Amino acid sequence: MNFDKIDRTINLYTLADKYLQEDLQEKCFHYLTYNINIDTVYKILDFAHQENILHIKNWCLKFFEDNLNLQNIAGLVDYLLEGQDDSQFKKNNKKFRNRALNFIFEHSFEIFNNEKGDMKIYEDFMIKNIGMKTIAAFACYLGGFHELSENKKAIFEDWTANLKEAVFGFVEENAEVIMTGQIWKDFSNGFFRDFTLYVIRNSGKRNLHLENNKSEGETRGKKGWNQFKMALLKKIKHSKRQKDLVSNMKNKTLYIFCLK
Repeated sequence: MNFDKIDRTINLYTLADKYLQEDLQEKCFHYLTYNINIDTVYKILDFAHQENILHIKNWCLKFFEDNLNLQNIAGLVDYLLEGQDDSQFKKNNKKFRNRALNFIFEHSFEIFNNEKGDMKIYEDFMIKNIGMKTIAAFACYLGGFHELSENKKAIFEDWTANLKEAVFGFVEENAEVIMTGQIWKDFSNGFFRDFTLYVIRNSGKRNLHLENNKSEGETRGKKGWNQFKMALLKKIKHSKRQKDLVSNMKNKTLYIFCLK
């Protein structure tokens, strides 16, 4: 690919737009969209964001929808991580972030094998993108652990350990908002079970913190947390797998914890 031609076409497009040369602008548009590939897409996407050209951004998104695979997912994740601290960049690339996350969720084990077990870049990317808009998707992803074979469980548990701690921490810190926004309803039973066991492990530290902090904000947080425990209990009681959920000592502990 001749990158000079891409650069010249981008400059020409800008001039055509400035001087209202619609025919020339259209030709530049067709050239750029026709020449989108894994080597040029990021340069063209940056230009589209800079000039706020929606139709070129959509073509770049379509490229990733049609061509994202094990060979180029790392490139997209790298690109998104580079601008992670820029709020405007994150806003501009929200759809691309979602596409990357969905691909990782759907192809974790293929990526694991392709990267020879080195998942650091994907772990960093996912942790940095935990938020209210993505937390339900992360909960479903982590909850899927229980449906895996024993061999895959060991692999999954190993490489998602830090992600799981980060997701659990986010849910705990934002329990009130997650409750009032009804986000918790999209969480899987497996995630609820694992999350509650995490809470049990940390309950002593949390209770001490709540006792020592009587501010209005802490009171609201405690109220939200109690509401969340009730949601956990309701989720377990109405689960189709209720017998499984309370059949062993760990899950009995979970059930009793929710009743406290």
